[in-house]
Amino acid sequence: MEYTKLKNNQEGVDPDDMYSRVPYEKGFQFLWRIEHQIGRPAFDEFLKKYIATFKFKSIDTGIFLDFLKANVHGIENDIDLQLWTEGTGIPPDAHEPVSNLYIKITSLANDFKLGRIPREDEVASWKGQEWELYLKNLPRAVEPSQVLALDARYRLCRDYYGEVEKTLKEVGRMKYLRPLYSGLVQGPGNEEDKILAKRLFAEARECYHPIAQGVIEAIFAKHV
Repeated sequence: MEYTKLKNNQEGVDPDDMYSRVPYEKGFQFLWRIEHQIGRPAFDEFLKKYIATFKFKSIDTGIFLDFLKANVHGIENDIDLQLWTEGTGIPPDAHEPVSNLYIKITSLANDFKLGRIPREDEVASWKGQEWELYLKNLPRAVEPSQVLALDARYRLCRDYYGEVEKTLKEVGRMKYLRPLYSGLVQGPGNEEDKILAKRLFAEARECYHPIAQGVIEAIFAKHV
């Protein structure tokens, strides 16, 4: 749980081992909590001061908190800043986002276990993120015939390997490289996928950051 803190102990830790979405998601929640507390106009003024003060500079959590308390008087009495920055997980006073689209998609995913596939008009505006959310929320246990019917209607698996190859050759972010290479090489009975992974890495290797190269090589060392 150490790495669910915004301010954590990084001494002796490989930065790539602790990379996650926590600073982005929890950091967003923290700033959103401040905005809700002081109101949007005051928050905008704070942001302007922050940018003017720290542009072209790097700061740590302590400097940010000192600046926050100096420019938003009494904020430490309204929000438990230590809990937000040094506590694990999401604090109980975090605001829960509300999205009608999210509710609609998860509801459609729940309907899938009843045998209902979304109508074309219900998914007409969906892009990759909406489909990803839908698929992630499908029941863990479903009949193969249901999955085949869903794919037959929307062709979700069309040119799967072509899309994987395109992504691995054009995108260098670990957010995509790690799960895609891991998915190709893990598990028994997928020798063709392992061969594909090694070929793609050989072709795209020089386009990746050295840290990314090392992570992928470690994946290969473990699974290939």
